[in-house]
Amino acid sequence: MDSALIIENKPDIVWLSETSINDRINSNHYRSYMTKNELEIKNSGLEVLRIKDIVVNISRGKGLKKDDRGEIPNYKVRNLTNFGINKDDVDLITHREFINNKSSHIKIGDVLLASTGVGSLGKVDLFFDDIKATVDGHITILTTKEEYDGGYLKAYLQSRYGQIFIEQNTIGSTGQTELYAKDIGEILIPIPSPEIQKYIGDKVRRAEELREEAKRLKDECEDTIVRELKKSCGLDNISYKEHAGKLSVDKIYDKQKSTFVSSKLIGNRIDPKFYHAEHVDVIKQISNIEHYSLKDTLKEYDTGVSQLKYSDRGIPVISTGNMNNNFIGDPEKYTISNIPNSKYLNEEDVLITTYGATSIGKVDIYDKTEVATFDYTLFRAKFGEEHPAYYMCLVLRTDLVQKQIKYSINSGGGTNFVNISSLLDIKIPKIKPQIMNVLNELMKKSLNNIRLSQQLILQAKQDVEDLIEGNFEMSELNKDSGTESRCKGA
Repeated sequence: MDSALIIENKPDIVWLSETSINDRINSNHYRSYMTKNELEIKNSGLEVLRIKDIVVNISRGKGLKKDDRGEIPNYKVRNLTNFGINKDDVDLITHREFINNKSSHIKIGDVLLASTGVGSLGKVDLFFDDIKATVDGHITILTTKEEYDGGYLKAYLQSRYGQIFIEQNTIGSTGQTELYAKDIGEILIPIPSPEIQKYIGDKVRRAEELREEAKRLKDECEDTIVRELKKSCGLDNISYKEHAGKLSVDKIYDKQKSTFVSSKLIGNRIDPKFYHAEHVDVIKQISNIEHYSLKDTLKEYDTGVSQLKYSDRGIPVISTGNMNNNFIGDPEKYTISNIPNSKYLNEEDVLITTYGATSIGKVDIYDKTEVATFDYTLFRAKFGEEHPAYYMCLVLRTDLVQKQIKYSINSGGGTNFVNISSLLDIKIPKIKPQIMNVLNELMKKSLNNIRLSQQLILQAKQDVEDLIEGNFEMSELNKDSGTESRCKGA
């Protein structure tokens, strides 16, 4: 019988019986907290199996040839978020490439586990689309047997117990870390009743449905604003397409050595980059229609805090890394410094990234109520009543605005940045107030769905941990929590 004893945590001393030692003999594999993790699973009072016992398949995807003309999504590690698959920045492959690489195919109900790379290894999501799709070679596909719940497996792997097992079985050094299929198969997993598995799995599936509804609402907003810009603003000679989660001008500009610019379009910038033909065309289009500048829409604005002293407790700090053009992620840094009142974030503040190599121009809205601040890489905008915040968040992501931000970027000392004066002068086309208000409510609902989706994922993860620790409330199974998935058979 396997047995182990934790003798000391500092220094790390563990006694293991001969039967507790597998084919891994490096000391990092048997650290005290890893041993404790295994003992807690075995002593949970639940049936304990290994992942290989509950799946019909553990396989890696393949590196497939990207083709922008393709129609089949090929998901990569960057598309896994732990809170649902990000479909805004996905590579495409051709149907022929799809047919020729069956081992990379994924189907509804599969669990996708990032298995390569520092910082990304261990991310796990449930694939919940009934479409043709593939994954690349850095993602492991786990297909559960019919009697086990894929949503439960995802929640378990995301729990602290699952993550410690993943860390324990990772091989390699910095930059070259790998999690192999045979080691994934050996990971212990506690198995509750089918009812509990379904209860937890339904939260994961309902979260996916909310994310899908959020994307549909967001797409509806983008399509509506495009139609309105074409119809009401006279921008018929500019066509748009959706690409990488934002609106992009579908227009090719020849490389020009010079550009004629009317004196009416010359502002306080005289550098040639600012008057690139593409930028001049955008400015010309907006100048010919009813528009306003960003500063005309603002009730107040501010720049972020510099020289923050970070701590493991205190005030959360939003930075460029939390911005993703969809919703603001949870801050990971805190400061205990004194923060001026103007630097605190309020609900419905819009943030724009103004510093960075490739992240300038990202736009997100702070839809939380928790006290937080923001750092110097961001610009905070509080809009007046006539310019609803969720709508402004949407319009600032359109290509008409993003092109202006792109050509306002300065470079200095190895850092790219946008001057606040240039940002305030950005031109924004006007549309009808009633349409603005409709779009504002749709965007608000979209982001609310994302927030609810995240909460359900975290609840499912907590349910797993409570189950292992003996704190799971069985009475919850009989409550109508509204989390049961509306899609069956996955």
